[in-house]
Amino acid sequence: YLPALLLKGAAEYSLGNLTAARACVEQAEQLRPGWWLNALNSSIIERDQGHWEEAERDLGHAFDAFPNGGDASGRQMLHQARSVMYYRRGQMDQARQDWEQAYKSAPKDAAIFPTDRQRIFCQNWDWVMDYYAFLETKTPGSPVLPLMRGEMALRAERWQQAVDDFSVVITRQPALEDSCLFRGQAYEKLGQRERALDDYRRALRVTDRSHIRRLAQEGLRRLE
Repeated sequence: YLPALLLKGAAEYSLGNLTAARACVEQAEQLRPGWWLNALNSSIIERDQGHWEEAERDLGHAFDAFPNGGDASGRQMLHQARSVMYYRRGQMDQARQDWEQAYKSAPKDAAIFPTDRQRIFCQNWDWVMDYYAFLETKTPGSPVLPLMRGEMALRAERWQQAVDDFSVVITRQPALEDSCLFRGQAYEKLGQRERALDDYRRALRVTDRSHIRRLAQEGLRRLE
């Protein structure tokens, strides 16, 4: 039941239903009292509701409860979440220390935010830009960085940033040429119809991936 409850809470959060997400966290705490992930989720919800003191308190509980030798991705997210707190207060040295710890915890995953985590961070857009600039110093030229930042830019409705990032991806990594679909979506939001059409048609030419083709066809139907 706990895994299903966590999925429900993540879904409610992604939809912006913070009250329902909070209820899921409270139920999870009843099932597994003192679990670090419950404290982290509570901290994120408190933060989004503007309750920064409560958010910092719960995040502290999450760090305290995190087990020695625990999952690296979990520790990484704790450091990422705390860096947002420091960043908001202008404590950039502390924020950077957490970025360093997040990177060291799992270097290959440091730039990757699954869909259920993107909303947590993309609403702090200046943090996103500075965090990825930090990662560029660790892995310069990596196509993963603009790819993930582009995805987050779409979620954050930063359309020009998405265009810029997906253009870099397409240039650097021919195997990801079907990222033109996502650039097309950004062009569409910017009102650049012909460029969006060109990218949707290009996506159909270069990929066999069914979900990319489906989205490209839907884009063409909207614009033609």
